[in-house]
Amino acid sequence: MRLAVRAVALVLGCCVCLACEPGVRRTDTALAAKPVAERASAGAPTGAAGALMRGARQDFEAGRFAAASDKLEELLKRDLGQVERADAYVLLCESKLRQGEFAPAESLAATAGTTGRISHEAALERLGFLRAEILYFSGDAKRASDEYISFLEDNLESRFLNDAVERLLLIDENEGSNPEPLAAYAKAELAESAGAPDSALAILDGILRDPSSPPVADDALAKKADILRGMRKLSEAVTQYRLMEVRFPQSRLVPGCKLKIAGLYAEELGEKERAVSECEEIAKGFPGTSYAVEARALLNKLAGAGRGAK
Repeated sequence: MRLAVRAVALVLGCCVCLACEPGVRRTDTALAAKPVAERASAGAPTGAAGALMRGARQDFEAGRFAAASDKLEELLKRDLGQVERADAYVLLCESKLRQGEFAPAESLAATAGTTGRISHEAALERLGFLRAEILYFSGDAKRASDEYISFLEDNLESRFLNDAVERLLLIDENEGSNPEPLAAYAKAELAESAGAPDSALAILDGILRDPSSPPVADDALAKKADILRGMRKLSEAVTQYRLMEVRFPQSRLVPGCKLKIAGLYAEELGEKERAVSECEEIAKGFPGTSYAVEARALLNKLAGAGRGAK
């Protein structure tokens, strides 16, 4: 499968350098961090249908996914325009996914376009990506991989392209190993996206305690640190990011974690000297990477702020 992933990336020739570059990979993916539905088009139904859509969005954003699903299912019985119907389908698929209702979500995403229910191009692109995401989050890595590759082949300039490639790389790294840790990691991502960070942390801790040290363990550590940062537990986040270099010194996630440490020191914790030290280590230890470029940019920013304070 590794050759298949690289072949897809090479054929597409598009914006995947960060995912493929040694020592470089983002540690948060689009769907885990924010819903596909937030990227929906601006079209909005009016009247009673408009009230239903607004209520569904409010429920979704508040984590009331069952309530959002009920409103959207009622909305889809109405006479809607093509854009409005497409947005409703995308949000309903996302709501079902957040509830862990994988089979209904998969069915909705798979049939919405093929049955002619919607033909809005942007929505079909979102649903294509969402089909792969549903399979990934359900723990079916093999089918998810095939779906991501199919999506990439059909959407050469998609806004979700890098996200799909990163999923493929993660699946590829865990190929041939026990599938349960990767499935657990996906479950943790879904819990985080559904507004349950404590549940996500508990799952990630289980992966990190696994004595077999599964391939996804470094991703689990980075995700744990990201969640702690999102919860504003900044010192704990720094500790977890720093553990990456200790526990997994060969991980491609090391420079990204060091850069996040530098950012926290510089922008949140007010420890400029530590931020400078981290940036210098990144620039020296990972030359030629995008993280080295970002580290030097942060160094320049800190130097400029220092001059301005005098």
